Amino acid sequence: MTSDLKNHTADYRLWGTIIFGSLLMVFAFYILGRNWVFESSLTKLTGTLQKCDIYIEDVTSKSKFNYETITRKAELIFYLNEYKKKFLLTENIDKDYRSGYFEKIKSELEIADSIKISLRKSELDDWQPTVFQIDTESKTILSLNDVRFKDASVAIFLLLLGLSSGMVAYFLLYPRHPNNSND
Repeated sequence: MTSDLKNHTADYRLWGTIIFGSLLMVFAFYILGRNWVFESSLTKLTGTLQKCDIYIEDVTSKSKFNYETITRKAELIFYLNEYKKKFLLTENIDKDYRSGYFEKIKSELEIADSIKISLRKSELDDWQPTVFQIDTESKTILSLNDVRFKDASVAIFLLLLGLSSGMVAYFLLYPRHPNNSND
């Protein structure tokens, strides 16, 4: 009786591991798909800068064990004269009080005569579309590959973790050499 219970418990744990690994892989593909676009599916908006500011705010989260973590988030918000849209770039700056990366982008935007923003064609009517690339007349300020691969390391980690947990459970559920009962 106890061996049957142990076998069922082991089976449930193995199937739970397979489901957990599958969920990790689904999250990994979701993260990759969120920022993965082809250049042909982007459209460019050209305009002149109306306003550009960097905002830094504290983000606090509390765990169930009453442990509180505080981090800072930097937001670069800018508007173009020709469009009624809010363009937003967000970055976690941890404990810093400044974002050197956003300050560089802001200074480049302020000296540019015209700005080209690349965004998805499906987000053309949105108030706050996702920015994939920023170009000025002389250079690229924000590259498509920077945005495309921003969360790639997290996605690859989740994908590998999901694959490995699924593979371990699979090999434990289906051993290569089953026991022979003819002995």
